Amino acid sequence: MDHNFTNYDETTRDGQPTQIPQYEIDALARAFLPAILAFYRSEEGQREFAEWKANRDKQNLQLNMKN
Repeated sequence: MDHNFTNYDETTRDGQPTQIPQYEIDALARAFLPAILAFYRSEEGQREFAEWKANRDKQNLQLNMKN
């Protein structure tokens, strides 16, 4: 098993450096991806994504108008 560590330059909320083994990141991705894809393919997921994009676009427009 490859025990490479992904060392992020970022820190956690408590200020500690984040070191997550790549194999753990991969395992989480394999576990969550099917559920994420199913949600965004559903009518509810499509609707929520469209609402999120509309809100994001509105906020970006407001920020651009301020600058």
